[in-house]
Parts: sequence; C-alpha cells; structure tokens
Amino acid sequence: MTPSATIPHPDRAAARWRALERWEQLTALPMFFVAVAFFAASSILLIDVQLPTDAQGQLTTVVSVSWMLFIAEFVVRLLVSPAKLTFVRSRWFDLLSLFVVILRPFLIVTYLWRLPFFRGGGARAKRTRNVLAVSIASLLYVYTASLGVYLVEHNTSGANILSMGDALWWGFTTITTVGYGDFTPVTIAGRALAVSLMVSGVLIVGFVSATIMSAIREDAHTIAAKLTAKVPGEAEATAQGQGQAAR
Repeated sequence: MTPSATIPHPDRAAARWRALERWEQLTALPMFFVAVAFFAASSILLIDVQLPTDAQGQLTTVVSVSWMLFIAEFVVRLLVSPAKLTFVRSRWFDLLSLFVVILRPFLIVTYLWRLPFFRGGGARAKRTRNVLAVSIASLLYVYTASLGVYLVEHNTSGANILSMGDALWWGFTTITTVGYGDFTPVTIAGRALAVSLMVSGVLIVGFVSATIMSAIREDAHTIAAKLTAKVPGEAEATAQGQGQAAR
C-alpha cells in the first residue's frame, strides 16, 4: 500500500489546495512581469506599424511566448487543483483571457492580486488594496479603450483622433466625466467604447467614494470608542485624587 493511499481523501484535497496556493504565490511575481512584457510588446506592435522587421519579429516572439506561458501556468494550476470545476469557476477571468486578447492586459491586476502584499491585514488594509487594484485596473482599462479607439478611428475619414496621444487624452477626459469635447469618436465601435468608459467612470467614482466614506466612518467609530473607554478611567483617577486631597 502506498503512503498516499492511507491519507483520507479530504486530507489529500486540502493538501492539494495548499499546494495550489503556494504555487500561485511563487509564480505571482514572475507572471506579473510576463503580463507587463505582453502588454508592452503588444502595444508597441499595434501603435507603431513602421517598426523595422527585426523589431517586429522580436516583439511578436515576446507576445507569443507570453501567451504560451499564460496557458502553461493556468494548466499547471488546473492540474494541481483537486476540484477542477471549482477552480475554473473561481478563476474564470484567467481562463477567458487565454482566448480573448483584449482581456490579457488585465492579467497584470490578476497576478498583482496574488502577491503577498495583497493578502492578509485588517479591514483598512483590505480597503487600501481594493482602491489600489481598482485604480490600476482603471488605468489599464482607459489605456486599452483608448488604444481601441485609436485603431478604429485614426484611418477613418472625418475622424479627429489621429494619434495615440489624442486617444489617451480623450480616454481620461471621458472616464473622469469631464468630457471637453475636443476629441470625439465618429465610428460605431469608437462610440461604443466611449459609452463603456462613461459608465465605468461613474461606477469607479462611486466605488472609490464609498470606500473613502467607509474608512472615515470606521475612524470616527474607533475614536469614539477610545474616548468612551478613556472617560471612566479619567473619572476614577479624578475621584482618587480628590480623596487623597481630602485626607
């Protein structure tokens, strides 16, 4: 009889979940840099179409190798997981990003979230991490949407978004709900991206505002609790001092 055969099934499953967690922690930082490399290489390929042939080949290699690493890392985690369906349900975005190219830049946030900095801590630390993660995801979303608008607009007749700089300016003014109107998309795809940015801007502002207000309320309750606990002690000390003075 092998040693593993003597281990109850629930214990084996728990051991494999722990192994999966260790694997995700160990690969978080390397895969984060892989995601950044994919993001940078794919952006350059899409924006600068006049790159030398050698540079295009090298960047294409970076994109292809990064994609294969994404697939390999996901497959390893899937094999280690004791419950495949549960794993896929909890990591559905990772799986979807393997097939939908536009989602792959957001793997930066996924791998960043697996770093030790984003684990543990109290409610305040969790809120800080949430705001940081949403901020990074928002920047990536603005960049991705701006890149999409640039690609569909810059060669269109009558368009005024002709460079990536114009697209980024338009993206940030749109998601912040400022909307100067100096740059506007004219294609259906560009306008669809504009609507998504407008909706996202409202949601992001609401989330950040709610998080900040929650932190302020918690601080106020903490201060009030400390003051409430401090008052009886001060009253007792005052009474003792008065008694000693009377004697």
